[in-house]
Amino acid sequence: MLGSIIQTKNPRMNPYLKTAMLIFITAAFIELFSFSRSHSSSQLALSLLFASCACICYLERSAQRPIKRQHSKKQQTSPNLHILFPLFTGFLWLIGGVYMLWFMLQEPTLPLNPNAVYTLTTMSALFVLYAFIQLQKRATHIQTRKQFIKRALLFFLPILAVFTANIVYDVTTTLLIDQLATCIIAIYLFKNGWSLIKTGSTYLSYGASNSLDLVQLSQDLYSFESVKQVEKLQAWAITPQLFGVKCELVIQGNEHHLNQIIDDITNFVLNHYQIEHIHFDIIPIFISRPDLS
Repeated sequence: MLGSIIQTKNPRMNPYLKTAMLIFITAAFIELFSFSRSHSSSQLALSLLFASCACICYLERSAQRPIKRQHSKKQQTSPNLHILFPLFTGFLWLIGGVYMLWFMLQEPTLPLNPNAVYTLTTMSALFVLYAFIQLQKRATHIQTRKQFIKRALLFFLPILAVFTANIVYDVTTTLLIDQLATCIIAIYLFKNGWSLIKTGSTYLSYGASNSLDLVQLSQDLYSFESVKQVEKLQAWAITPQLFGVKCELVIQGNEHHLNQIIDDITNFVLNHYQIEHIHFDIIPIFISRPDLS
């Protein structure tokens, strides 16, 4: 559900992942409360699905958390503990998918109440719609309108399945369509569970290599005549050989040449280091032209 939308190597998305995680948790509790009133197995499955999406957001947020390293000691804080939790929950979502398939085959003891779906699931759908829009805004890939429609349909297919199941039950009182919707959502649960296990294991194997020499990088930045100070130099591992870098640069120069200076520094770093993402916070010191009067 989220695999084609969340971009793993997109640090720009990192600040929003916490909000997306809270949105999915809220939607999961809304669906769980709705299940207690509607007795629809598809709503219980949808609640588990939203919870698994929250775990995916938590995993991505943990993996993209910048690893701060001091120049002198090159110490780093490992995100492994934050990655282990969503990784282990991946097994729970696989078990949850099996449980929903078993639950689907059980005879319901209470009749379904579609009215609870129309109100509470609509509320959770609006939350998820907001999350989808924000994730799309922060996506770095270029997509056509056809690709966007395809992603939207895949994203909202479980919710549409729940609505369809309860509308059909409201008309025909048959449970077959609700069982079919539960089966569809169980497939999404399997997919999310496997994604958490696979991605979490990959992140753990990546770690944070010390092959990026921040001391040498700092010296190279100071080699530019316009760079007067380098502060808050940080790095984080994207893959074992690719890194992201962030720092503050105090640059002295002509106001009209500032962009050219930044481009020269950026090109140098990209050509001499294995860096995937660079973010410079520029503090300019402009040199005023001499008064010719």
